[in-house]
Amino acid sequence: GMVRHGLSGAYSDTRGGLSYAKPFGHRLSVGLTANYHQLYIPAYVNVSAVSMDVGIQCHLPDGSVAGVYYTNLGGVTYGGEVYGVIPSFLKAGLSYPLPNVVVVAEMAYSNMHRLSGHFGIDYGLGDIVHLRGGVSLNPLRQYAGLGICWQQFILDAAATFHPQLGTSPQIGVCYAF
Repeated sequence: GMVRHGLSGAYSDTRGGLSYAKPFGHRLSVGLTANYHQLYIPAYVNVSAVSMDVGIQCHLPDGSVAGVYYTNLGGVTYGGEVYGVIPSFLKAGLSYPLPNVVVVAEMAYSNMHRLSGHFGIDYGLGDIVHLRGGVSLNPLRQYAGLGICWQQFILDAAATFHPQLGTSPQIGVCYAF
């Protein structure tokens, strides 16, 4: 995966990651992600760091899934050259399937001592097309999206609505092995 934020020619904050997940039986799965972070400000700084994330999922008998995820194990920073935060989060979530609908909820606590929550719904229109919506708290944001799942390919298009920053479009392309 890759995420990039910034202003053209002025600032960029880039993160790339490679993930691996493995099931242990029918109920338990564990995943690891190695991340490369880069902070670039022209004529000022170009620093990078490497961090690790870990997650555990438990598939419950009723079809729901509970999980815990911790980002930036060890609290990696960019060092003393610049004040740039690589956040750490402890997240716990639950998904619950209903006919044609999956409901999800998550609580997150960051190293900046912020507690936040997220809630979402995925409505399946058949086996291929999914409509998605959600809300997060602290800060308040709304989300809307469309997903297309075909064989092992997943294409997601979404938008985030932030009260101060406005609308941010997003796209995701996935292939599941």
